Amino acid sequence: MKPNYFTWLLNDHKHGKIKIILPIVGLFIMFYFQESMKEELNHGLAPLAYYMYYLILIGFSVGMIYQPYNIYKKLERMDWWDRDTKLK
Repeated sequence: MKPNYFTWLLNDHKHGKIKIILPIVGLFIMFYFQESMKEELNHGLAPLAYYMYYLILIGFSVGMIYQPYNIYKKLERMDWWDRDTKLK
């Protein structure tokens, strides 16, 4: 029987609980250091570094969300949870 995505993520995925917490941490860091980054931008930080900061943190958060979802979809496509019934 196929579990739903969150049941699989929290119980069967090796690092599932961390994969839920890390995107939240990434978004928190992005908003928490926003004032600090604006101050650095005003004092001579290159604008490219300012935008790269946001791009890296958004990419990190999206990657942490997408990677386990992609694994789940591939397992679903392979009928991973029904493999025992098909082999008999």
